[in-house]
Amino acid sequence: MFVIIAIQKKNGHVIMVNSVKKFVNSAKILAVALSLLILCFHASAIADTMPDTIQMKDSSNYAQRGVTINKKLGIPESVMIQDGFFAVGVQGNVPKDVTVEEAIVSFPEKPEEKGTINRIIIVGPDKSIEFDCRPDISVSQDVDLITICGKGPVKLKAGNTDYLAIGTGLKPDLYTRLRVNLQ
Repeated sequence: MFVIIAIQKKNGHVIMVNSVKKFVNSAKILAVALSLLILCFHASAIADTMPDTIQMKDSSNYAQRGVTINKKLGIPESVMIQDGFFAVGVQGNVPKDVTVEEAIVSFPEKPEEKGTINRIIIVGPDKSIEFDCRPDISVSQDVDLITICGKGPVKLKAGNTDYLAIGTGLKPDLYTRLRVNLQ
């Protein structure tokens, strides 16, 4: 790519043409934005690790966003799908150590619903990953997320736990509820 810079001489001073000035100003703004991005996000956010990729919200104020929390486990059990998409990042409190054998997907309002869960990750109080299912997994009514992710029983430790789930392409109803029955 070639950039042609036009320069004018006026009264012995070199003056750049307006388009070049705009380019330089845009580059300055981009440099400032990039600097702020690097300063604001920890290096692990760029490396795609859970705690820094999404701002965790306290689970106590999520009800108004369509997320319901399993009170026994302190993690989300259902979420509203909007435009065929959902993303949940919640920090909850698991009251005691627990083992989850099954996580069965259901669509209470539309059992014929299908889609993709792009990522599920649960990070325990000691910042160790307790459950991680990254590949885009196809889900429908009665799918067991623990089995389909190939992860045996999930052991959740007592304490503050970060939970992240992202889903896309859910249809035919773009506005419905996805529920995960934990057992």
